[in-house]
Parts: sequence; structure tokens; C-alpha cells
Amino acid sequence: MAGISDLGYINARIHGLRSYLLPKSRMESFSDLSSLGELIEELRESSYREFIQRALISGDQLHAIDVTLNEYLGFIAKKILSITGEEPHEIYSLIFLRWDYTNLKIALRGLTTEVRLDRNLIPYGQLGLDELANIAASSTLQEAYNWLQTYRSPISRAIRPLLEYPFDLFQLDTALDQSYFLSVIRKLNSLKDQKNAQIALDMIYEEVELRNVLNLFQIMSKMYNNILLPIFDMKKIIFPKRVGASIQFLNELIQNRNIGGILEICKLSSYRHIFEVYPSIPALIEDQDEVTIQIEIQFVKNQIRKAHKGVSDMNLGIAYIWQLFAETRNLRLIAHGIFGFMHPDDIRRYLVFGR
Repeated sequence: MAGISDLGYINARIHGLRSYLLPKSRMESFSDLSSLGELIEELRESSYREFIQRALISGDQLHAIDVTLNEYLGFIAKKILSITGEEPHEIYSLIFLRWDYTNLKIALRGLTTEVRLDRNLIPYGQLGLDELANIAASSTLQEAYNWLQTYRSPISRAIRPLLEYPFDLFQLDTALDQSYFLSVIRKLNSLKDQKNAQIALDMIYEEVELRNVLNLFQIMSKMYNNILLPIFDMKKIIFPKRVGASIQFLNELIQNRNIGGILEICKLSSYRHIFEVYPSIPALIEDQDEVTIQIEIQFVKNQIRKAHKGVSDMNLGIAYIWQLFAETRNLRLIAHGIFGFMHPDDIRRYLVFGR
């Protein structure tokens, strides 16, 4: 593996990987394709060619595209880790750790509904498909927790406090998010080369902002629809150093069911312009899916721009990771849009390009 003194070599290799990203004009043109078969032919003429060929052997076209995109993300993660050493390797490992948590979230959906693990998981991390399949087949959170203990997964610590409460998916997702954020923030702060660690920290804090706003928005929506909320400890919902409101103030808003107060907190975030365009709370809640999508689109754009503006030797690699995430997201959206007969203009409206 390359050492920390070889950042020039690492960046040269990442430059090579970036050259395989699909140009914006070509990506946008995919929205005009009339069938998944045409999209597959385009993927055969790209860096996804080997993955789509393999995926088509065992699945239908849409399934094959989903699997291809996930396998490519896992392949690139392993590729980057194979060319890095020392602290750069540790920083990239922490960035990719989110996929362990994402995979586990998908598997835990099996507690409430049937999940297709083979088309949704990124093949990367401590927990493989067999382990995640056992977790997905669990009938209770306690059983899923026992499997995590069997596999000696440190993520089990995030779930243990929830075992004494009725199962709630929102609370589970939030506990896993907090476990990931706090673990990564703690480890990044312990690294010696804080110049390289800082860009990763900045990106994590931006993600904390995203999760806080989405959590608050979900609470606001539940309140508006008179859905009974579990008894939350706000420290488990609002993570540190983001969104300008104290934990005590947030607790009071929840207890008093002050929907307007929660909206005002959302308007203190970097996503304020998305909330401010809605003339009333009912209109905002009615358009909940659209608002969530727009927040997530802005988040990905922010991550790419932030990485490109930094001066760390690792900015190039981190920017590339987010560009690749945007590309695979776009391709998945296009594939499902074609499958669902979306108008090309509607597909293009939701594509993400950071630069």
C-alpha cells in the first residue's frame, strides 16, 4: 500500500478513476432513452461494463442495474483503500464506514417488510450478504441484536438501548446515524494530520446538518398529522454542533407540539430557502416527499463543492467519492424513471451535478 508520503501518487491514481466519470451531457441524454435495454447498452460502453454483464446473468434488467451500481460503489471503495496507507487509508475507511450502517439499515427493514438485499446492498464492510440476510430474517429487534453480537459488530452498541422500548423505525435509524457520526468524529479528531482530517470532519458536520433537518421535518410532519410520537430524548435526535437551537428549547417545542417552532429551526439551517418557498405549513407537509428530495439534492451538491474548494491533499479523493455517489444515484433514478414511464424532463429535474 502507498504511505502517507505518497499523496501525490494517490491523487494521480484518483485522477485516473475520475476520468471514468460520465460527462454531464451524456448523463442528461440518458433521460431521453425509451427503454432499460438502451440504458444497459450505454452502461456496456462505460466503466460499468463488466458489472452489468455479470448482473444480467442472474436478474431482470432493472434488478441488474441496481446490482451493478451497488457493486461498482463497493469496487471503488476497495480500490481506493488498496492504494492508500497510514492516515489517508484510515480517513477513507471512516468515510466508507457509512455503507456498513446503510447496509444494516436496509437489513433491519426486514423487521417490518420484505426486503430484497441482493439489489439494495453495497458489497462492502464487515457484514456480508449472509450475515445481513440473517438479520433481515429476524422477527424482533432483540433477535437482530443477537445476530450482531454473534458477528461481534460494534454497531450492536447503538441498538442495545432501544431493546427496552417498542420498536420504532425512526428511532432506530436515528440511533444508527448518531452512532456513525459520533464514532467518526471522535476518530477523525484523534488523527495527527488535522489538515487532512479537517476536510472529512467538515463533510461529516454537513451530513449532521442534513440529518438534523430531515429529523425535525419528520417530527413536524408527524405532529401535523396527529401521529403519536414515541417519547424521544432529543439528544438522540439532534446531533451536536448543528442547527441553531438548544436541546432544552427543542424539548419544549416537542412537548408543546409547536409545529411552527420546529419550522423556524429548519429555517436556521443551510436549507432555509427550501422551507421558505412554502406559504403555509399544510402546503409544506403535503409536499413532504418533494421537500425531502430537494434537501438531499442540495446536500450532495454542497458536499461536492465543499470538497473542491478545500486545500487538503485529500480533497480530490473526497470530491471524487461524492461525484461517484451522485453519478450512481443519477443512474438509478434514470433507470427507475424509464421503468416507471417518467417524462424525461421530470427525470432531469432530479439529477445531481456538483460542478
